[in-house]
Amino acid sequence: MDYNNYFQNHYWEISDIQMRYYAQYFHRVLWDVLKNQDKTIRILEIWSGQWKFLNYISSLGYVNYVWFELDVDMTAFLRKQYPSFVFHSTNVNDYLIENPESFDIIFMSNVFEHLSVDEWKNMLKSIYLWMKSSGTFINIMPNAWSLFMSSYGRYNDITHKVLYTSASFNHILLDAGFKQVMHKNVFFTHLNSIIDSFWRLFQKVSFFILKYFLLLNGFPSDNILTFEIFTLAKK
Repeated sequence: MDYNNYFQNHYWEISDIQMRYYAQYFHRVLWDVLKNQDKTIRILEIWSGQWKFLNYISSLGYVNYVWFELDVDMTAFLRKQYPSFVFHSTNVNDYLIENPESFDIIFMSNVFEHLSVDEWKNMLKSIYLWMKSSGTFINIMPNAWSLFMSSYGRYNDITHKVLYTSASFNHILLDAGFKQVMHKNVFFTHLNSIIDSFWRLFQKVSFFILKYFLLLNGFPSDNILTFEIFTLAKK
């Protein structure tokens, strides 16, 4: 099977319900970062392959958004959907090498698992260079320490090369020069607010029990056990 065709057929179509779900999801994990930000801050998204974060940023009224995506057709499609934003299908390293400390927020989602060691080293060096001294790097990716889903995160996509735990990704970020790094569990949300409140409580209690079950039985554990790791990094 041609993987480009597979990707377009499975990931280009995003329903309204999915957009609502991810708007709520991003609001939960990102609101503390965005709530005091001016709407004119510069935001860069790199290779995320979908426009869920873009849609959320647009709904909040941010105006300086730059997208890099290698898929030329997707880039052309998004230019029509969001004409006020800037979209590029060129190589992000080539384009931004002359623009250090240009962005307040740099966002990536489900990218690092596709990169080789040399590729992620170069990428993080570039991100560190492009980000303003007061900026924030935001990353979401599958978690190698996910209790039940780490194998799925590694092998459900034939282009995945490696997964990271919060500890190993922390080492990578510190090696790239970042000084402040924070990781969070990413709990799934529900569109119904009442159900969501009970669901979140159930999730947190369940993970608390599982974590200490592992520790008490002599198994290594981690603070980040959800399917995805949410990371904030600053210079």
